Parts: sequence; C-alpha cells; structure tokens
Amino acid sequence: SHVMELAAEYRQRWKKDVVIDLVCYRKYGHNEIDEPTFTQPLMYEAIKRHKTAVELYRDKLLGEGVLTKKDFKDIDKRVENLLIEGYEAGKDYVPKERDWLASHWKAFKSPEQLSRIRNTGVPMDALKEVGQAICKIPENLNVHKAIQRVYQNRQKMVDGEEGVDWGMAEALAFGTLLKEGNHVRLSGQDCERGTFSHR
Repeated sequence: SHVMELAAEYRQRWKKDVVIDLVCYRKYGHNEIDEPTFTQPLMYEAIKRHKTAVELYRDKLLGEGVLTKKDFKDIDKRVENLLIEGYEAGKDYVPKERDWLASHWKAFKSPEQLSRIRNTGVPMDALKEVGQAICKIPENLNVHKAIQRVYQNRQKMVDGEEGVDWGMAEALAFGTLLKEGNHVRLSGQDCERGTFSHR
C-alpha cells in the first residue's frame, strides 16, 4: 500500500504518470491445469517453501500485538462461512438478462453484421489426420510425465475412447488451420512461459 500511496501522491503533486513494476507470483500456477514446474522448476520450488501473503501478514500483526490468535480464528471462520453461503446460494442462481449487460450493448455489432458467416467445419478424416500428428512425440524428446499423460489422453480422444476437451479442440483448430495454409500466431504473456500445458 505504501507504493500505491507514493505513486498517487507523486501524480497529484507533479502531474506525471507513474508506472509500478509489480513482481508477483501465483502459488499454484495460472489455473487448475497449469503445472508451472514444467517451465520454472527452480522458481516454483522456492515459491513452494515461501509463506503465503496471509501467513506473512498474520505473523506481522501477531508480532505487533494488533490481533490475537483467537481474532484470526474468528476471521478465518467468518470468511469460510461467507464462502460456504456463496457456494450454496450459487446452486439456485438463475441469471437474468440484465446480468449479462444485454441492454447496454444494443449498438454493439455482431459478427453477422461485420462479415459473412463462413463454414468453419472440416472433414472428419482431416481431424483424425491432424489429431494423429498432434499425438506424436519425437522419440528423442524427454517428456515430463504429466505431459505424457496429456498426450496419452489425446490419443484416446482421437481413437474415440474419450470426448474431446477444450485443449485438444484448440490444438485441432490450430492444426487444421495450418493444414489449410493459414498462419497461426499466439501472443500474450502466458504463451511465453508455456503457462497452458496443453499447448
């Protein structure tokens, strides 16, 4: 918070923009299927040993005598109850049209208004050919065991033993576009590190 206050005060006083270079991490990776140790094993080994922000802040407040251990237990219980209540309420939730801001986007043009609808389907034979190519791992490549499982599951999808998940669907889309002679370019910070193991 000190950095934010300093930046705000600087901007107010000298009327200049401020860039804050915030370095942070995700303790468990990008999402539930991300495995950051694929590409950053040493960094995530250090992160695993590092206390969480809550633990660090709790220790600081306890050390300064601001809160007691009982205070923290009460806060934990209150937050847990809020999460449970939200989870239970979500079971009966029915979205209303206004929840999706439908009325606020009347002037927003749909794809139909901007370009003709194209047939994006491909023959099943092409999907199977691309699917087989996707599942081939070079023999001289030492693959992480979790990635091996991803490819084994993909082979089952190609063989019709399992349904196609979104990672495989994306790979098939990229593959068929390339087969048709189209260029495919991924961009963004998550592509650089290989955040999504299905890629």
